[in-house]
Amino acid sequence: IGMASRKIKADEAAKLKSLGDMSSFANEHILGLDGIAVIVSAANPTVQFDKDKIKRIFTGDITDWSQVGAYRGAIKIYARNDNSGTYDTFKSLVLGGKPLAGGAQRIEDSKALSDAVAADPNGIGFIGLPYIQSAKPIAVSDKGTLALLPTRLTVSTEDYLLSRRLYLY
Repeated sequence: IGMASRKIKADEAAKLKSLGDMSSFANEHILGLDGIAVIVSAANPTVQFDKDKIKRIFTGDITDWSQVGAYRGAIKIYARNDNSGTYDTFKSLVLGGKPLAGGAQRIEDSKALSDAVAADPNGIGFIGLPYIQSAKPIAVSDKGTLALLPTRLTVSTEDYLLSRRLYLY
């Protein structure tokens, strides 16, 4: 039995072929839903961004808060490490093949990442919904959609753009 915060990859399924087809209805079970929350410090006046703006921030195209209508100050990016399912989902849903900005502070633990962003008025990061803690989540929109905050309701209905399914194999 294995749990994953993303769908199994083809190479992983191939390695487990002796156990059966991991993408079949018999072996792949959706256990729950989670949302990837984009967070800032409570001191940050930002309340919403569209997905393109989030992508441009996390890829380093936007580097100062004044470029997005906030105060002056260099944006400090906090991100999960490369082997995180949260990072993998964020990369797929938001970055769209572009690399994460080179100066991003990589943090292994979601709670530590949330604490770091909450303490940094210039910080921005992303974490799973349960780890928001004292950071402030921002609403996310896309072209033609209403900006929604990550809440239990918006994630459970999969209306929140950065919702993800949690799997049991």
